[in-house]
Amino acid sequence: MKAILFVSILLVLVISGCGYFRGQMDTPLEYSQYTQPVVTDYEYEKLIAFLYEAEMMMRRPLQEATINDVGIKVFSDPIITKNDLFLYYQMYLSDELAETMSRKLSDLSKSVDYEFLAVSNDDINWFSIHDADPDTIKVVQHTTVQSVVEMELKSDTNTRIQYTIMKNRLGENPKIVQKTVLYN
Repeated sequence: MKAILFVSILLVLVISGCGYFRGQMDTPLEYSQYTQPVVTDYEYEKLIAFLYEAEMMMRRPLQEATINDVGIKVFSDPIITKNDLFLYYQMYLSDELAETMSRKLSDLSKSVDYEFLAVSNDDINWFSIHDADPDTIKVVQHTTVQSVVEMELKSDTNTRIQYTIMKNRLGENPKIVQKTVLYN
């Protein structure tokens, strides 16, 4: 009796297809080719301009860094503490990304409190929208409060960059909350 019940349950599961997946699951980056977001030309230009400006501003503290009297590469005024760097990055990045950037770019072991903030010795080089092929930049998701922009690199079409941008509920004050670089 138990064997017949077990076989009948097993037969029902097999017939219904429970537990059987008939396709390949796409990652969020791959899913974009099947969706058509509703974004106006104005909103598209505004998002792309924001990303260009944000990436340029993220690099600015490193470009303006100087060597001090002791021979240490330091951030220029007004960035003299890690918190100053965090507040600077907070204009364009989420709190988490701003904290990560300020931690990775500063070297507290060589810094002197409230005098100067030393730049990390790490040679930091990151891909950005500036390295992307303009023809491949597309908005793959767009709502009032969130947008996802994806692109391929000029130098390597197998490498893609994806930015997630969040805004307040009125669609203002955009900030980058995630940046993903996918190497295929």
